[in-house]
Amino acid sequence: MINSEELFDIGNPSVVELVKTLGVSSGVDGETNQFQSNGLEGTANVNLRGLGAGRNLVLLNGRRNVWSPYDVSEQRQLFVDINMIPAVALGRVELLKDGAAATYGSDAISGVVNFITRNDFEGFETAISHKEIDGSDGDQDLGLIWGHDFGSTHVMASFGYSTRNQLQVRDRDWAIQNYGTKGNARAYTGIGNPGSFMPLPGTTEADALITSSDRVTDANYLSTTGVVWTSLADPHCADFVVAHAQAVNLCRYNYAYFDNLIEEEERTNFFGTLTHDFANDMQLSVEVLYGENEVPEWHTSPSYPPQTLFDLSPVTGRIVPSYHPGHVAIAGVDRNGAEAGLGNDFEGYADASCSPTSRSDTSNCDALLFFGRPFGASGPSALGRREYETSRFVVGLDGTSEFMGSPIDFTTSLLWTEASAERVSPDTIAENWGLAIRRFGGKDCTGNTPGANECEFYNPFSNAIQSPQQKGTTGYVNLEFEAGLANSSELRSWLQEGVGSSADSKLTVLDLVATGQLDFNGMDVGWAAGVQSRTEDYTFKPFTGSDLSINPCKSMAENATWQEAGSVSTTKCDNGTSGDITDDYIGSGRFIFLAGATPFDGDQTINAIFGELALAPSEDLDVQISARYEDYGGNVGTSFDPKIAVRFQATDDLVVRGSASTTFRGPTLNQLGIRSTSLEFVGPTGTFKAVDTQGNPNLDPETAFTSNLGAIFSRDALLTGHDSFFASLDYWSFDFKDPIIKESFNSLIALSFDADGNLEAGSTYADRFTLASGSTSSGGIERISVNMINGPDIETTGLDLAAGYEFDVAEGRLGFGLQATQTLSYDVGASELGAGFDALGKLNDSVSYLRPIVETKASISAKYEQGTSTFNFLANHTGSYKDSSGTASALPREVGTHSTYDLHYNLSLENFSDDLAESALWVSIYNATDEDPPFARLDLNYDPYTHNPFGRIIKVGVRHKF
Repeated sequence: MINSEELFDIGNPSVVELVKTLGVSSGVDGETNQFQSNGLEGTANVNLRGLGAGRNLVLLNGRRNVWSPYDVSEQRQLFVDINMIPAVALGRVELLKDGAAATYGSDAISGVVNFITRNDFEGFETAISHKEIDGSDGDQDLGLIWGHDFGSTHVMASFGYSTRNQLQVRDRDWAIQNYGTKGNARAYTGIGNPGSFMPLPGTTEADALITSSDRVTDANYLSTTGVVWTSLADPHCADFVVAHAQAVNLCRYNYAYFDNLIEEEERTNFFGTLTHDFANDMQLSVEVLYGENEVPEWHTSPSYPPQTLFDLSPVTGRIVPSYHPGHVAIAGVDRNGAEAGLGNDFEGYADASCSPTSRSDTSNCDALLFFGRPFGASGPSALGRREYETSRFVVGLDGTSEFMGSPIDFTTSLLWTEASAERVSPDTIAENWGLAIRRFGGKDCTGNTPGANECEFYNPFSNAIQSPQQKGTTGYVNLEFEAGLANSSELRSWLQEGVGSSADSKLTVLDLVATGQLDFNGMDVGWAAGVQSRTEDYTFKPFTGSDLSINPCKSMAENATWQEAGSVSTTKCDNGTSGDITDDYIGSGRFIFLAGATPFDGDQTINAIFGELALAPSEDLDVQISARYEDYGGNVGTSFDPKIAVRFQATDDLVVRGSASTTFRGPTLNQLGIRSTSLEFVGPTGTFKAVDTQGNPNLDPETAFTSNLGAIFSRDALLTGHDSFFASLDYWSFDFKDPIIKESFNSLIALSFDADGNLEAGSTYADRFTLASGSTSSGGIERISVNMINGPDIETTGLDLAAGYEFDVAEGRLGFGLQATQTLSYDVGASELGAGFDALGKLNDSVSYLRPIVETKASISAKYEQGTSTFNFLANHTGSYKDSSGTASALPREVGTHSTYDLHYNLSLENFSDDLAESALWVSIYNATDEDPPFARLDLNYDPYTHNPFGRIIKVGVRHKF
């Protein structure tokens, strides 16, 4: 347990900062992390023991919280957003580190975190702080809390306001490295802009470069394996991305350059409580919370790459016609010291006089296929947004009555809470891009004449870009830039649209609990019994443009045909040949990269009955027995979960304790029925690809057996007459069965492609992959479809150690503390997707349902109090691990240990005035030695789940109580 004053002594950290420092916490989302946990910007969660953010129960004043509407996409786990916890009103945090389903119900597999507020606060207090971060305008926090006792009624109200300012990735030198540094090519892609161009079959020049044996059909010609194809890199590739990233005939590009380590955020929170004591020992309690958080400008790559890399469709294909003005201009430039046009690879494919017969004419004048993305090295960042809102209302009635002559305390409560969110990410409309590259772009474009009648053109060549924004290109100016060939902001807006959705999660809980004492053969037995009914509602609504029940196909014409055909989920999109079903496909929407989604609206009611006995067979022995029965109904069914906990006072100084229990967690509604898409790094392709996840209504619940055995030693006057010492050591074990996970796409790849990377057509999972036209290689993967399943068993064990020693010195009090967690094992069992493996001490980036499992986390503290001053020193240590997974992984490297040192000074202002007796100011320096996070082979060259990327942070603040 940690209370508000202890938090104040270490700089009054935010809730997520507090959670990340806990030794039992592993793999936490809480900062911008779009490459590993895309879409969660602005939210934060708790992840105990690395078992998953949805497998620990997060309570506020002992009652449940609603799920944040958007899940951890790599795991499909809903979680409680701890950013909505009212930090200024926080009184203490209680942590239960073993399974607690018997007491609290499902979801408490890995433990419980209970945030307790200062409901009895009286007076008025304000706290203001500023956090200075190099490269950013920092963070600002304002907290107000007021409380008053009106006799039989007490009221408390708090208000919190926080702002965060962006910190760009490019402001940290270690985050953007040269291509291939320490074996890391992540964040670099060959699908760039400027890009590459492939001469299409049929042109004289193309046929001269390709032998007939190489090109049998267009599909083979564009295959990524087994076929020689010609690629012409844009002549300014090396200038725009620097030679270190240049590949033969491919234009590499660093997409992380445009992202942020911290996004701009604005967070507001109101929390209030009211208690009223009636004359008959009854008490009414009311609790109200409202919080909102906005990320108004979420930064990402200027554009995403197309999932279909080689598209020859007359509607969506990126076919650059010979008459394209950017093409004509770049073909006429002399770069070889010869006469203009001679020796220029692009010269033979340009023809300014050629005219198409229609918008869909891709044969008369077409010459080049563009291999790249719409916007890249030129910037600027594309902008999305994230918005969150949470409301909560609780009313409770407590009292005492008699039953058979014995007093019984009872508590009834009704909780209603709702979380709503909206998420928008920009992407390019495939049809619009295909039109614009043929000079038929723009919302007002009419007719069949390219470039006329309000028609604009999209220019994929470097002569549309004046200066690049990439590592090492500062100050470079493209002398071939022509303002008349640049892409207009209006065209960019027309090409891109926000792929988005709104989601809503509701929770209603009715509780009735009774407690009392009874005499059993002379032994006092405490008992508790209760019933609970809770209803969960979940709604997911994609925007119209990305709603697959409305627009599943690539083009407007296809979507219209699909709708006319019946608008049912079994209707496939037709790729332009009516009556021929061989080219029909299951649509993923209108956009080049992000797939659409299907709407969902569902609810479930869970009923429970539970009981608990507290026994004291002897003066030194306490035994607690509890059990809970829950009924999910439907396919999920029921669960019975018992728990026994024993505490034995072995000596005056030594306590031995132990517990064992079963725990239970049913599937959440989003795991049962929604189709959604996440962007995940697919190794064989060298870039992020869309992974489509299908809900599964037949999921079994996940269960676990947890046990704990420990001892506590404490003694005052251990060495002197005024010292105190305590130490605790606990061994814990979790045996986790049937975890609900997304199928690992890496496992599907391993099972479906042979050693040479070729798809085995007869494999069980071959139909899960969409490959580039004509490709049979894992390098040609464009999309992957995975299902929600019950995954392999997980067993994990470890030790928790805590110790502290305090004594008087120099007219003050000096104390030392130690908190450490040592994970001893983390074994993943075998399943139909692959053999079992050891995940301990590994990054586990290739296993979507796992997070980094670090063996050692520890912190050492020293605190000195003298008069009005308090000094705190914290040394935080995270052990090393491998940047690989427990499955096969090439060239694993060590992610080094990370040790940081925090300094805090707190000055009470009571000596200055009696009115300042409860006021103070503080200064905190986090990571005082400005340590960079250790290198990991990820997109930003560090592990965002484990390490802090901000460097030295200086925080100053003042608290004043009126």
